[in-house]
Amino acid sequence: MRPVLFEAPWGPINAYGTLILLGMLAAFPGVWWDARQRGLPLVAVLDLYLAVFIGAFAGGKIPVWLSSDGGLGATHGFVFYGSAAGAGLALWWVARRYRVSPGIVVTVALTWIAICQAFGRLGCHLAGCCYGAPSTRPGFGLAYPAGSIAYAERIATGLANPGNVTPPLHPVQLYEAAGLVLVAGFVIASRRRRGPRPSFQPAFAWALGYGGLRSITELWRAPSDRTFVWPAAHADVASLLALPPDHQLWLSGSQIVSIGLVTVGIIGLWYDKRRH
Repeated sequence: MRPVLFEAPWGPINAYGTLILLGMLAAFPGVWWDARQRGLPLVAVLDLYLAVFIGAFAGGKIPVWLSSDGGLGATHGFVFYGSAAGAGLALWWVARRYRVSPGIVVTVALTWIAICQAFGRLGCHLAGCCYGAPSTRPGFGLAYPAGSIAYAERIATGLANPGNVTPPLHPVQLYEAAGLVLVAGFVIASRRRRGPRPSFQPAFAWALGYGGLRSITELWRAPSDRTFVWPAAHADVASLLALPPDHQLWLSGSQIVSIGLVTVGIIGLWYDKRRH
């Protein structure tokens, strides 16, 4: 874990923000290629990047500020679905500004967003946030050191850390990063197969892929990092997943949103197939 990559003359260079930036840069060639095929100029792509960055940052931070005792002073953490809502508003603004169909802008963004998400999850791992529950399988888990968000949050919630590290925790961030690589491949392949015609089809493919992935990886997330709507523990299932027997598997708020995404993705893909 390395929350701060290095110290620059103007201040610390944080891992999470750096990985997000790298993810946006990695996706840029694909976004530009896709936008050009749909008639969007380069300046529209640059506006899209700037608007999404601002919208995603504000959307991801506002829930943290509202739910934290530190208020605006809370510096750690992002809520992904808050970021998604902020980015959605940004995409709507770009569509209005350039007088194009929202479907074009949304499709261009969501075709390549999984690449950014994968880099972001690697940043989460380096920062020690969005960590998993304790692993019950020897040798299967990562211990986060003092100074990481995982270490500090466990102390804040009254959980013990053996020495200067946490107990072995499931590296959920790495599970999700690997899954997002597959989601990116699935969505990009869908885009190439369908061509650049106006369609939400790649967006629906992303909703299905990411919603399914997130609903599964949430099973390993630490309980202190989740808000449960219908808490349920199943010892036999937990044992298969190398989790403590009393670990709450479902149903968290993020899982509900993820199931909603899967539903939208399935219905959208079915409807798109019928139309074409």
